[in-house]
Amino acid sequence: RGCGGSVYADDGYIYSPMYPQPFKNNTECSWYITVPGYHTVKIEFQRLQLNSSRGCDSNYVELYDGHSGSTEERVVRYCGT
Repeated sequence: RGCGGSVYADDGYIYSPMYPQPFKNNTECSWYITVPGYHTVKIEFQRLQLNSSRGCDSNYVELYDGHSGSTEERVVRYCGT
């Protein structure tokens, strides 16, 4: 399985590399999810395990409303605890 890419679908699943095994250090994945017009995206984590990091500078998951990745489009950032 690769890490990252573009998905255009009504529904589906995205997994981290090597799932269900832990992902390797310094893994970076960017997924661009697009749904048909007038549909909404619902993201649900079946299992999310992140190691803690000082200042949430690593080991995090961010969700954006848009493809630019600007902080204005960031909806949420989940950090390890």
